[in-house]
Amino acid sequence: MMATPTVTEDEVLDALEAEAIAILRETAAAFAKPVLMYSIGKDSSVLLHLSRKAFYPAGLPYPCLHVDSQWEFAEVIAHRDRMAREIGFELIVAQNDEGIAQGVSPMSHGIHEYTRIMRTVPLLEELERGGYDAAIGGGRRDEERSRAKERVFSLREAGQRWEPRSQRPEFWRTANTHLVNGQTMRVFPLSNWTELDVWRYIRRERIPV
Repeated sequence: MMATPTVTEDEVLDALEAEAIAILRETAAAFAKPVLMYSIGKDSSVLLHLSRKAFYPAGLPYPCLHVDSQWEFAEVIAHRDRMAREIGFELIVAQNDEGIAQGVSPMSHGIHEYTRIMRTVPLLEELERGGYDAAIGGGRRDEERSRAKERVFSLREAGQRWEPRSQRPEFWRTANTHLVNGQTMRVFPLSNWTELDVWRYIRRERIPV
């Protein structure tokens, strides 16, 4: 009986890294104005690191967008600004000025309404204002049921609407990036990663978080 080949942790991470870098390069080539959604969390920190690898020695070919809900730890904002300075990428900060003026917080409005007003609304407004045709995010299929339905290249109808029945088949590594009638694309290079993969990659690559 032949022994089953053993796949090492590094081999798994190498394969995931190669896939993600290919997706990032395809995104930069296929879209006119992509943007990286940078929450400063572990997943977007990995995406930032992968983006640097994908286009080295050049800089990032797209800006990084952070939504400031006004409830981030001061250390998180300091880390964001430090990364922007050290790496030299364009940083765009979006916020809901009306919500800030009204004092919207998790305590005053509840966590779900606060998240909608202070995170979702400014994100969608900035994506529309900036005219971005592709937004790169750190969503993974292992996170929850709704994320499991996402494609790597996930189509959004006009107004950033996600329609599951409109999603395109994924044939191996062939991506359909064609857009019409106000459509945009969300791109998830970490779709096939698990949370453990993310933390192992952060440890291996010594990514600051």
